[in-house]
Amino acid sequence: MAVKREPAKSRKVGKHLYRIPFMAREIPDYGKHLRGLGIKQVIALETPSQNRMGELNAAGITVHDFHIDPGHSFAGNYPQVMLQAARKLKEAEENGVPTALSCFFGQRRSARVLYLTKRMMGQTHLEAISAARPRPEDEERLRELYEKS
Repeated sequence: MAVKREPAKSRKVGKHLYRIPFMAREIPDYGKHLRGLGIKQVIALETPSQNRMGELNAAGITVHDFHIDPGHSFAGNYPQVMLQAARKLKEAEENGVPTALSCFFGQRRSARVLYLTKRMMGQTHLEAISAARPRPEDEERLRELYEKS
């Protein structure tokens, strides 16, 4: 018997920031859904497909691509990419630009970037952990990355 899953839901994580769940690919009329939330830009941690880009462009939503390979957030130049994405989110929050953060894949990249954003906005380590909910095994690496930035 197939298990019926609840539809993906967007979660507000700041005054102007939304975290879009990885199951967002299941949301019909994705661009309209985001536009209905007032979203003006998306911070994408996974390069969106051409179809998804078309939906977002048709809805008048700007996409900022900060691609991070799944499972490699702490390798190569990806820590710097996470910091760049976090800075963009912080800027959006400070400037009042409704912005969505999504990785579209479920590898917790958005939790890592949200943690860094929350720290850049003045939250303590524990407050940022509580807000972003990264994997427990990532907590110390995120703290170190933030402190070195």
